[in-house]
Amino acid sequence: MNDRVYRILLLHGLTYLTVAVWIPGSWLITYFFPTIDESHGVCLILTAMVSISMLSIWRHYVHWSGMRTSATAALTALMFAQVIIWKPIWSSTKCATEDVLRGGQSISLSGIWCLACSLIWWGGILFARSRAKTSAQIAGRKFMSKEAARLVLAGCMIPLIPGLWLFSMGTMDIFNIFSDDKTEMWLALELPFATTVVLWWLLWRRAVVWNTRVKIKTVALALLFLASAAWYYIPWARNHNATTGIEKFLNQLTLSLPLWGMALWFGGTAIIWRSDKRSRVLTSAVPSSTWISTCPSCSYDLTGLREVRCPECGWTSTIDDVVRRSIDDWAAASDLTV
Repeated sequence: MNDRVYRILLLHGLTYLTVAVWIPGSWLITYFFPTIDESHGVCLILTAMVSISMLSIWRHYVHWSGMRTSATAALTALMFAQVIIWKPIWSSTKCATEDVLRGGQSISLSGIWCLACSLIWWGGILFARSRAKTSAQIAGRKFMSKEAARLVLAGCMIPLIPGLWLFSMGTMDIFNIFSDDKTEMWLALELPFATTVVLWWLLWRRAVVWNTRVKIKTVALALLFLASAAWYYIPWARNHNATTGIEKFLNQLTLSLPLWGMALWFGGTAIIWRSDKRSRVLTSAVPSSTWISTCPSCSYDLTGLREVRCPECGWTSTIDDVVRRSIDDWAAASDLTV
């Protein structure tokens, strides 16, 4: 297991730890700080956990330029300001609706913060088409791969989806957009689902070998996923008068239908988008001389130089380090590392 995989798994575990803190955190705040609203206190603690975990785990894999540092600090300040102020965007006379809005804002903003920071840190890696490392990848001896950056961005959707759902539900309740509760419930869930489909496709589209069969299967999965948001329209949904065992089972199954849709979308796309080994064509079986003779910082051609020093950007190293970096490039391009 390489260091990037280790950090991704660690971040995955901390995500569940953050969720687990919610219930005991509410009790502790109520017990020790009775004057503080428990939802407010818990959201503040969880926001701090998310930001500290993300920064501490990935700080060595970020090329901290002035722009990246300033943008990260501004986003972090905005996220904490929203939690500290603790005011919903839309005012409402219903306390329950305001609580839903505040919670939705905080959770979705945490997901947006993780998503935006990841794009600020590694956006150049994801959108670069060349094999040469970008400045965002070079941080001492550690560099971020495209696959690892995509996996981190995928994890950002964990708080984003429920946050958008709560925010949409609270907004529709305040403005009373639809008189029908079923329509409001459907659209409140359809918005985060549609956002998930678009973001998921944008995230992995360059890593997928697209053909007609893959496109058709992907569209079919997306339609099934979006259709699961309409669970409220199923006749036996929210049947409070269920008496028999089969009626109760169908009721509970219907309630979990959106979760089944999410599992189908994420798991199904992983299976469909997995490249067939026969369709993968490696450009070279060994590291090419171009990779060995170029500067890893600015891709300047170092062929013919007597010292390992780039006259373009001033980068210096040793022959062993150049060869090692070239082998890492070849392994990453051949999809041998994460």
